[in-house]
Amino acid sequence: MPRPLIAGLVQGLLSALITLFLKRMLEALSKRWPGRAGLWVPPLAAASVSVSLLGSIHWLAGTPEILRTISLPLSVTTLYAIAYTLALRRASAGPG
Repeated sequence: MPRPLIAGLVQGLLSALITLFLKRMLEALSKRWPGRAGLWVPPLAAASVSVSLLGSIHWLAGTPEILRTISLPLSVTTLYAIAYTLALRRASAGPG
């Protein structure tokens, strides 16, 4: 099987698994970190977990150009984590 095809399959599987657990992780961390830390710790943790998993597994799979392969999904993950964390914060603040 060609290496770019393997990289694409690995990335697709990883993205699905990361997305599956990302929402729950953000919710749990948002509850644990009050104040300003609750705004930056959850997205930072999500980005850190994503880059660690993506980088490690692509390295093990022998993916060529790992940084180019993970840059888009990592960016999407981080932006989603920031947006969702802000939404959680607003929802917990209630109306007003």
